[in-house]
Parts: sequence; structure tokens; C-alpha cells
Amino acid sequence: MTSRTCVICLMLFLTGCETTSEEPRVEVAAVEAEGGEMAPVDNDEFRNLFEEKLNQALEFCTPILSGMEAKSKDGAKGAFWLSMGGLLAGSVVAPGLTAANASANAGWIGALSGFGGAAGFAGKNYESLGLNGRGQATQRNDIVERFRIHMTTALDIKQEKQTRLNALYGAKVECVMYKAFTPQLSVEK
Repeated sequence: MTSRTCVICLMLFLTGCETTSEEPRVEVAAVEAEGGEMAPVDNDEFRNLFEEKLNQALEFCTPILSGMEAKSKDGAKGAFWLSMGGLLAGSVVAPGLTAANASANAGWIGALSGFGGAAGFAGKNYESLGLNGRGQATQRNDIVERFRIHMTTALDIKQEKQTRLNALYGAKVECVMYKAFTPQLSVEK
């Protein structure tokens, strides 16, 4: 009885903690989706529809991806200047004031040393909140990669017309999902 229990526990332990290494991938089937359309049989009609949907996807996604890049850049700059300000205040200016006249500059020395120490803490906090640019850059790169996969399929003339059209919808969905699920600060006027 004990050996059976041990075997069962071992099996549960080995299989119960297993995780999949790949993320589940949802294929976009525009024909089945509400509002999806069938690819025209006629080559000229398909070309016109394809170009229209391609331009729509690019026009919709380009500002979103560019905005993400700008946020990433701004976050990285903010994190850099915060750390540089703390570094200079705590390791250059405060010791310089101490060397010049510690008693006369005591207030400034305390303030700048405090800022130098707090800047490190604030930088870590900035990073943990995803404001240092790294989070936005990673998220943008993930969306760009998924967008690229859809566009590669869409632009592959060896694929069936419907597959190509569905891939265009899939590319646009990547940007729609980001826009739909990213909280925006609203400013009341």
C-alpha cells in the first residue's frame, strides 16, 4: 500500500508541475468572425480588397507602434536622468561640499546625499512599475513580431487568398488587442 502511494505521489509530482513551453496561439479566422469577409475569386477584385485591407492595417498599427516606441524612449531617458542625478548628487556634489566646508554646507550635504540614496530606490521603483522603457520596448517588440508573422503570411502569394486575407485581419488584431487592453489616462476638460 505504501509503495503504491509513493508511486502515485511521484507520478503526480512529475506530471502535475509540468508547464508548456509554448504559448497557445489563436488563429484568426476572419470568415468565421462577425464582419469577416470572403476573399473574392476574381484576381483583380482580390488585389483591390487586399490592398485596401493592407493599407488599413498599416494605417491603424503604425501610430500605435510608433507611440509605444516613443514611450519606451521617454521611459529610458527618465530612468537614465534619475540615476545620473542621484549619482552626481551623492558621489560628486555632496562630497565636494563636505570637503569645502562641512559645517557651513551641512543642509546641502544632507539633502544631496539623501537625494543620491533615494534616486537608487526610486530607480528600482520606476523599473518595477515598468516605467523605465524596458517593459514598453519588450511589449512593442512582441507585437511587432506577431504582426510580422501575420504580414509574412499575408504577402506570401503561394498561400490561398482567404488565408492571406485572414492574415491581414490577424495583423490588425494584434494592434487592436494592445489598444483595447492598455489603460489610458483620461483628461477631463
